[in-house]
Amino acid sequence: MLPDIRIEKEQGLGRRTPSSDMVVGLVMGGISTAAYATLGATVELRGVSDAKALGFTAAYDEANKVLVYHHIERIFVRNKSAKVYLKVVAQTVTLAQMADVTLTHVAGLLLDAKGEVGVVGIALNPGAGYTETLITGLSSDVVAAIPKAQALVESEFTRHRPVFVVIEGRHFNGTSAAALDLRSKEAEGVAVVIAADYSISQKEIGGTKPYQYYAAIGDTLGMISAAKVNENIGWVGKFPLTDTSLGMFVKAALSSSLAIETYEADYATLHDKGYIFAKPHTGKTGYYFNSSPSCAAMDQDEAYIENARCLNKGARLIRTSTLDALNSPVLLNEDGTVQSVVIGALEAMAEEGLSQMQRGGEISNFDVYIDPEIVFLENEESLDVEYSLQPVGVLRELKGKIKLVAKI
Repeated sequence: MLPDIRIEKEQGLGRRTPSSDMVVGLVMGGISTAAYATLGATVELRGVSDAKALGFTAAYDEANKVLVYHHIERIFVRNKSAKVYLKVVAQTVTLAQMADVTLTHVAGLLLDAKGEVGVVGIALNPGAGYTETLITGLSSDVVAAIPKAQALVESEFTRHRPVFVVIEGRHFNGTSAAALDLRSKEAEGVAVVIAADYSISQKEIGGTKPYQYYAAIGDTLGMISAAKVNENIGWVGKFPLTDTSLGMFVKAALSSSLAIETYEADYATLHDKGYIFAKPHTGKTGYYFNSSPSCAAMDQDEAYIENARCLNKGARLIRTSTLDALNSPVLLNEDGTVQSVVIGALEAMAEEGLSQMQRGGEISNFDVYIDPEIVFLENEESLDVEYSLQPVGVLRELKGKIKLVAKI
């Protein structure tokens, strides 16, 4: 080989091939800028530079005592390949109003995004003079937003835009034992995060702490977008919240502004009640999400975010892969049932979409079944289909026994 100094290029930015699973939406209160002059407009961000071009910077946050740039930045720090649809609304708009399907805040963003957004977060950023009403351990606005968000989720599903909503769980207060049990809210398409980066909670501007009751919606959305749809954002080996080099989650808190260690005796209670929070693990440095619970009971199929995301992705893929068959001719047998060749072709179309998830390790197995006994014309020219998805499990606990023995 000819002597030389050889240099080769390689990938070093950590970017991944973008996919629709990385697309998130974010609606939050804020102040207009010269470049973002119309509050309520939906804009698309591919990186932090896009936010800065709109005037959303660290200086903007500090001047207005908001966390607009902060939440955007945290999404892209957690996932460089994320795509964000952003809508900044007036600071007087409540969380419940943001989530209201009859208003144009989140609903308008989802329409603007044309079905791309799989997860959307809402955050408040209240203005000066805002007074929070507290009930059952949270801001009353958070509690009011949960059923609104669930109604939006159900409406969007019927519009073929499946989505999951994450709410900023502002101002956790009181005792964990008396706190609202989110698992009782019957909102399987909604989650509430009360995790906070302690350094942000404690930041002082002009002698006040404007962020002391915030929750880390940006970090949460970033982690969700970085995770495959079947992955739990509490996966210790993959999704650490702490990054000492960037000063992120060097210390964790709740949206009470108190350090998470204050609640050590309450970790199990908070978890069982369906809150998403950051906690340490003995034997590991840093902080991690406890898990990814939704506001639904444990016996529900979508008790965790990853369950809902898998079902939503499955629904999207099935629709995409079978849409070409809509209004196509259907050959019938003499008894009025659909010919097996047609049933087989339709099943194969659906399987094509779901096989993508199986190959990607997002579901374990699947089955598509079309009832062959349906008398097609008597059934309003409709076929009944069962799509069965077997999820990938999540290791939520290891149980073992340890002892000393004389011999092995």
